[in-house]
Amino acid sequence: MERLIEDFIADVERLVAVLRAEAPNAKSVLDYGCWTGRLSAYIPSGYTGYDPSAAMLAVARREYPQAEFVDQLPTGR
Repeated sequence: MERLIEDFIADVERLVAVLRAEAPNAKSVLDYGCWTGRLSAYIPSGYTGYDPSAAMLAVARREYPQAEFVDQLPTGR
């Protein structure tokens, strides 16, 4: 389990580095298929997690109340 957590953290660090390099002026991030919202812990502001699973969103909202989680995406964006 420890190795799994280490791998996840390394993946998140790589993703955040790519986001900073490729979109340095981005004000928001949409995590499409956010599952339990764990990525939100590494993105301090402008994070929105989307997942169609009510169960996953319930976990995400409980574990990461500072983030926004939705089960529908707005149209026209």
